[in-house]
Amino acid sequence: MPAPDTKLLLLPGLDGTGRLFQPLLDVLATLPIATEVIALSDPVEGSPGVQAANIAGKLAGENVVLFAESYSGAIAYELCQLPQLNIRHVIFSASFLSRPTVTAWLASHFPVGLVRDPPVSERLLASWLFGDSDRTDLVRMAKSALATVSDAALSARLGHIAAMRLPSRGVNIPSTYIRPTRDFLVGAGAMRRVGEIYSAMNVVEVTGGHFIAQFNPQACARIISHVFAL
Repeated sequence: MPAPDTKLLLLPGLDGTGRLFQPLLDVLATLPIATEVIALSDPVEGSPGVQAANIAGKLAGENVVLFAESYSGAIAYELCQLPQLNIRHVIFSASFLSRPTVTAWLASHFPVGLVRDPPVSERLLASWLFGDSDRTDLVRMAKSALATVSDAALSARLGHIAAMRLPSRGVNIPSTYIRPTRDFLVGAGAMRRVGEIYSAMNVVEVTGGHFIAQFNPQACARIISHVFAL
């Protein structure tokens, strides 16, 4: 069981703002779990390793459980290599440690505007990103968050994703992988490669699309609560 003073750190996905965690935060507010959202610094200034060093420097000595969404899987891995934090468990939310699909490489070559606001219907985006064409409200929330991210920052993150290679050093920290049932952005192979590095990884399937913490925050909160009860 994590120590009584253990804190949950929420590491955001591509937008880096943490604003998309609001649905999950609303559910977590009903649980006795101290939670902190870590907004990512400008990635133009550093790789996931540099991001991790910045985070660890601010939270040195704390007992933490990491909830790493999508892009932040690589940051969580780098945090696990550093001595400053006492990481009790890592929860990967549709995350990856290597390039998740060929599409990710292609996306790094698209104009940033196409990634920020794809020229397709909101219903199609809702189906693709969230697994439910009716959740256009979540599409608008995602677009609103991305609108606050600079072109340089978004381009740099897409570049980091396209260039990701599976690390060689294994990690024996307990971990859980939340696998959405309708994830069209991160392939099953990418998930298996995370398990190659995190030898003690448990996989939990949750109904929904890639943005699972937004679409199904209740299920994600139950997984988090279970981790804190271990």
